[in-house]
Amino acid sequence: MVEQRCLFCGGDPTEPNHWEYCDGRQGGRDEPAPGYPVDAGWTEPTTSREAAATVDASGLRCEVLTCLTSHGAMTADECAHWLDQSVLTIRPRFSELRALGVIEDTGERHVNTSGRRAAVWKLCGQVVGGLHDGR
Repeated sequence: MVEQRCLFCGGDPTEPNHWEYCDGRQGGRDEPAPGYPVDAGWTEPTTSREAAATVDASGLRCEVLTCLTSHGAMTADECAHWLDQSVLTIRPRFSELRALGVIEDTGERHVNTSGRRAAVWKLCGQVVGGLHDGR
């Protein structure tokens, strides 16, 4: 059997809670950033951390939830298009919502503008008010 390693952090992607420690970006952390997933995460202690401090993660998560409620399951890039936001702003919100247990992978894949296949995400069960505040 061939052992598969995470392309981003080098860890074992089958380990429980792997995505709490690797958010799908190069430079995965040994442990989640303090406050993650309620606060924007960061993987590098200078520029990444500074950028996270400037993001209204809770407001953006609320926008993502509204988009998924209105338009149904989609990729993070499709959501960024609907919201007229950068994919670099919206993709991390999907990681946070996944870590909070609010969205789940449908198993479907859509091709993004990059030509790569991407996971299609949907809401898990019923979303309750105040979730974007981390409750």
